[in-house]
Amino acid sequence: MFPDQFSALQNLLGQSGQATQAPARTPTSDAANDNTTGSSNDVAIKGNANTRDYRRLRKAIDEQEFEVWLDELEFEVVKILRDDLEGSRHQRFLVSQADLPTLLVAHNIDLAPRVPLQEGDRVYVRGRYEWNNKGGVLHWTHHDPKGRRQGGWVRYQGKIYK
Repeated sequence: MFPDQFSALQNLLGQSGQATQAPARTPTSDAANDNTTGSSNDVAIKGNANTRDYRRLRKAIDEQEFEVWLDELEFEVVKILRDDLEGSRHQRFLVSQADLPTLLVAHNIDLAPRVPLQEGDRVYVRGRYEWNNKGGVLHWTHHDPKGRRQGGWVRYQGKIYK
């Protein structure tokens, strides 16, 4: 992780947000500007507590690991937080699943469309996990602007936000 990325990540982890409903940004169908797809065929449905990535995430949490890339896992949205507007803007929300601690998802809305979530919704997240003493953060939930890797996403109601 580069120093500027680490600073931005520390800012995300250290901020507590007020519960609020963020204004929704409806994905467009303009292929040139759209980082969503309407097809769930683009991504294998995962998230089962028996998956390899669930076990990988559980291990990363237990062993306090950083930079752990995860394929798609299913979560419940438990709280919508205020956007982080410092540096790259991030939509922030808390998710939970089974026996895992609550995790922060920091979804970069300068690179990917906002996800129109509400508390109680189910989402699928692909991204990178970073441990912290509050449970951890999932980020890199967007396309790679430099095209070096596949990148991550948030899948919600059949659409992929990347």
